[in-house]
Amino acid sequence: MNLVLELLCTFCALMAVCVAGQDFYYDERGKTYVIDPYGNRRYSGSETRYTPPPRPDRPKEEILNFAINLFRNVENQGARENYVVAPLSPQILLSFLANECSGDTKKQIVDATEYNNSKELEKLLNKMQGDGTKRELKIGNAFFVNSKLQNSLKNSFDVVINKKPRNKRPIDGFAVDFNDIRGTKKTYNEWVNNQTHGALKDVQSDFDQNTELLLASTVYFRGQWLFTFNSTQTSDFNLSPNETVQVDTMRIRKKFHSGTFDNIKARWAAIPYNSTESMIVVMPKDGETLDNVIEKMTGYDIKDIVDVVIGYPTLNFVNITLPKFKLKTTVQLTEPLKKMGINDLFTQKSTLKVYDNGPTMKIGSALQQSFLEVDENGSVGASTTTFSAIALTVQPETKHTDFIVNQPFAVFIVDRRYAVPYFMAKIYDPRK
Repeated sequence: MNLVLELLCTFCALMAVCVAGQDFYYDERGKTYVIDPYGNRRYSGSETRYTPPPRPDRPKEEILNFAINLFRNVENQGARENYVVAPLSPQILLSFLANECSGDTKKQIVDATEYNNSKELEKLLNKMQGDGTKRELKIGNAFFVNSKLQNSLKNSFDVVINKKPRNKRPIDGFAVDFNDIRGTKKTYNEWVNNQTHGALKDVQSDFDQNTELLLASTVYFRGQWLFTFNSTQTSDFNLSPNETVQVDTMRIRKKFHSGTFDNIKARWAAIPYNSTESMIVVMPKDGETLDNVIEKMTGYDIKDIVDVVIGYPTLNFVNITLPKFKLKTTVQLTEPLKKMGINDLFTQKSTLKVYDNGPTMKIGSALQQSFLEVDENGSVGASTTTFSAIALTVQPETKHTDFIVNQPFAVFIVDRRYAVPYFMAKIYDPRK
């Protein structure tokens, strides 16, 4: 009863500006507001306009830089292909592996990720998952080790695999028999299926009898749009200057943040979810290609967009036409990570040490499978990444505008508070 009274006291002033049945939302400061018919935030009392909140403690921009670099290096330049990458997963695994390496192997990981604090990253992930907003976000991590060697693991792995009381890390541990390929795949797939709420099933895995350690990380996101799009319509989509196809699109006219990258000849629009996330849509302009736009983008470009969305008070009417799409891709991360400077971890030069009395190990493969679906209601995204080890200048627009996505484009699903990307995708053909 006391809780009910407290809630009534909290919301009574706000009710004066609410329409019956209207939903409450929380801004980055934790204050309640409603959305008026024009897309404006309306607060209780005299606070009727959005004011830029103090930014939360963000991780360093290096997380964004790593994400963009990985996205760029995964891309097959000029290929007429769709793909989606979840950069958080490999960064989580690499930040942990860096602590288990030494010398050049560790230096290469730290230089490439520009971020070497796995505990700080874990704290950030816990904050992101436990904020109580109206969306589902689940980030999972797991180790699968050779059951014959589980009693000789280094302490950092031992407390997880053998489930010792002092383990306070958000990591699952499994001791498996890698000679039993079918049984190990079953255990791995059950874990992934549970972590992604069934979005990823029968996941491709890359391990064999020589595998001694499998590290896995998953990201699952389900978000509803703050404003619902109109029903599906068919529109032209230009695969190239000489090839046009018909695709299913969704449309909306509301006040959104949008703008241009003058330095890379691209336009962007930020579409908010009913949570602390937004989907940033980027498409080329002035005859530029999507490959060139992605090649020129940096983590600071995404951060600048997030800063505009959080701190820029003017929202403009934007007519958005966006193709619906569903992507499921499998990406080998070994070569992209090598391009980013992480070489020794995959060779005989590796200094990765997992077992106290066992051999030094190298990573045999790094594989990521991702799923992303965007429609009128919102988005569902899921990804799993596995590392298999074997022995040894943004300008906001200030006028009403049209943002018609009728050519290859990229999307970035980002947590606005922390400027952390969950998914990055290149969509060449929305029909595939």
